[in-house]
Amino acid sequence: MLKKISLTLTKYKVLKQRIDEKINIKQTITATLGTILINLVIFLIPMLLLYNLMIFDQIIWLLKIIVFVLIFLFSFSYNIFFVKIIKNYNENLEKNDFKYLIIFESTIIFLVLSMFAAVIMVLV
Repeated sequence: MLKKISLTLTKYKVLKQRIDEKINIKQTITATLGTILINLVIFLIPMLLLYNLMIFDQIIWLLKIIVFVLIFLFSFSYNIFFVKIIKNYNENLEKNDFKYLIIFESTIIFLVLSMFAAVIMVLV
């Protein structure tokens, strides 16, 4: 198991280094802002609907679970769209397999956002 994790981490580092060599800061900022805009369009309505449904005490636990599912989907869709936009900027990145990059970074983003959401849900 540790060997598989180590291999995955090594593949992630190599892929991240290849991407960092081929793109510049302007492309990164543009891809990040575009990805955030796309995800806001996709996830804003469901999150606002869930926020308004939080007044019902009977379904509050179900709504909290749905929030975590939406956070999970947001983190993966963010990285998928980011990779697609970066591939549009650089045609020579098309041949790379971005599976390890998407999995690793999405997991980190999900963990950070879910901890943040859990703290907010406990306080409210």
